[in-house]
This record gives sequence, structure tokens and C-alpha cells, in this order.
Amino acid sequence: MSKSMSLLWAALLICMTACKKEQAIQDSKLSPVTTARKAASPLLKSIEYGTDWSGTVQIAIVTSYTTGTDLQLDVKVPDGYALIGGGAVASPLVSTSAAFLTAAYPDLDYTTWHAASTDHMHTFVHTLYGYAIGLKVTGMTKQELTSNMWLFSNTSSVASHPATSVTIENAYTLIGGGAKVASDANLLVYSYPYGTSWFAASKDHEVSAPASITAYALGLKTAVLEQKNLEVVRDSIATVTSGGISSASIFADTTWVAGSPGALATYKGAGRMLQGIAPHLQDATVTSKDLDVSDSGTTAVYALKIRKKK
Repeated sequence: MSKSMSLLWAALLICMTACKKEQAIQDSKLSPVTTARKAASPLLKSIEYGTDWSGTVQIAIVTSYTTGTDLQLDVKVPDGYALIGGGAVASPLVSTSAAFLTAAYPDLDYTTWHAASTDHMHTFVHTLYGYAIGLKVTGMTKQELTSNMWLFSNTSSVASHPATSVTIENAYTLIGGGAKVASDANLLVYSYPYGTSWFAASKDHEVSAPASITAYALGLKTAVLEQKNLEVVRDSIATVTSGGISSASIFADTTWVAGSPGALATYKGAGRMLQGIAPHLQDATVTSKDLDVSDSGTTAVYALKIRKKK
């Protein structure tokens, strides 16, 4: 091989090595950006902090969101807080919406709230907001609080309109709960507290889609509430609608924090389903809606409010 040919091959090898190094540098620069974008969904929207009149009962409400057509979202309460409830909203809440809730329920880790929504019959891009409500009690660590909590659950049989309930044990006081449908084509109709039980139901709509539903109830030992001189009270309010989108809101005075919300949609014909269960520090709002076929009914909102006794 001639000297000039050897020099040419050497030059080519240097060029190829340099190109590979440059490509590696570019790839390493791109990787963190790609990872960051994946980590950014779901997005953190806000954290609300509040207390009852005494400062003994402290609440944190974390809100996250994601956008699409068939959505799931996990929201965690801040460190030091124990999960007692949450909510979910399929936004925008407008008359043309075809998005409804399929899940809003607590995790056994007492930290994570799960929310899910889907469009139905029509493609509808929407934003799912998930809310996780955390509780902190002055003088107690999270471990001390959660060691006195229990998550009860019960799953229905498979049906077009499944319904079930779960009742906490006698030693506990109901402080929260939720529901999960085991199908994207079966939509939440209610998830609410009454007495010592949490009730849940869902339905298919326009097309057959049998499913099961699970009701969840969070209980805190009554002895802890008595030791800390705390009280939990259930409030509710309902509105009547002749059709379309409907909402109901409930408010607590500033001596309370609103705690875990519940929701109920009733209907007389084809059906009304839940679109939103939105908790805030001193209030909660529930939204329901019919789809394609106008239907009348009621929309009810529930709140398990908490405070130190006065």
C-alpha cells in the first residue's frame, strides 16, 4: 500500500471516530431532556395548606393533572401527612364534554390517591385533575397516625350497573373513601359516605359493558379521635337538574377543614354520570352530566369535615 493511501485511511479513521464522539455527545445532551419531559407528566399544579380553628388538625391538598383521552393519575400527599381522601375532575366541565370519571380511590400506602377518567362514545381530549388530601395531627407522627388507620374494601359482582358498599369495623370512625370501576366503558355514578359505610356504583351507557366496582373506606381508630378531642361530621347538599351538566357545592366554616368529599348522581332515564369530585380546604364541589340523551336527576356532594371540638 502506498504512503499516500495509508495517510488517507488514517484520516478517514480519525474522522469516523470524531463523528461517533460528536454523536455520543449529542445523544447525552438529548437524553436528559427526554427523561425530563416524561417525568413532567403528570404535572404538579398546586398544594393548599390549611388548619382548623385550633391548629391541631392540619390539611394539605395536592393537585396534579394530565391530558389525553383515557387517563390515570397518581397523586401523593406531602411527607409527614397521612392520606384521608381525594378527588378527580375531568375538565373542561362543559355541556359538550364526553369525559367521565372511572376511579377516585385511596392506596393502601396511606400516601397515594388514584384517579382515572375516560371519554365515552365520542373522542374527547380532556384534562384529568387528581387531588390527594393529607392529614397531620399536632403531637402525632405520620407513622403514629397510619398505625391507627385501616383501609376497608369490598368488590361487587360483574353487572351493567354494579353497586356495592363497605362498612368499617366498630373500633373505627369513617374519615374517607373512594371507588374504582374495573372497566373504562363503565362510568362512576356515585361514591359517598353514609354512617359507617362508603357506597359506590357505576353504569354502562348506550353500549353494554358489564363490570365490577370496588368501594373503599378509610377508618381512623375512634380512640385516637377521643384522645385528641377531635370530631368528624358528615355534611351533604343536593341540587336538582332537568338535564345537561349540573353541580352541587358544600361549604364549611373556618373552624373546620373539609376533609374527604363524596359524590352522588341520580337519574330517571338513560343516565347521569360523575365528571368531577373537587375538594378544597373549606368546600367541595361535585359535577354530573348526561350524554347524548337528556336526563333529569340530582347531583349531591358530601364532605367529612374535621376539627378539634370547641
